[in-house]
Amino acid sequence: MHSKTLSDFCTELTGITQDIVEKAETIEAVYWHFLHFLADNNLSCENTVFCTCGDWDLKTMWPKQAHVSKLPIPDVFRGWINIQKIFQNIYNIPRYGMMSMLQHLGLQHQGRHHSGIDDTKNIARIVVRLMEMGAVFNYTTPPQA
Repeated sequence: MHSKTLSDFCTELTGITQDIVEKAETIEAVYWHFLHFLADNNLSCENTVFCTCGDWDLKTMWPKQAHVSKLPIPDVFRGWINIQKIFQNIYNIPRYGMMSMLQHLGLQHQGRHHSGIDDTKNIARIVVRLMEMGAVFNYTTPPQA
């Protein structure tokens, strides 16, 4: 079910308020800004890969949102690196979330958990730490047509 009214749960989880939603650009407008950003910076599948914490965002949620919004799925969203799988390969530990990975790597969580920008920054910090340790980053979900 889709609603333009945020639930209390969503606000508590993310810090996003109804006022923020009402003042925000539409997903369609943000999508086209994103595509222009990729083009303006010469970013494509040949030189860009997204790193996620789990597969859900790009495997499940974005395809559903794209369908509802009648937007094509950009090629750069068709393959990605799931940092959880990289972490699991190094430590041979079953499923680990972002907070557990930060703790295991001795990194302090920064910002608000489940805030998109803060989660992105924390995932980047995990990536940097794993790179410093010599981790190899290959697609965990290879690009698909």
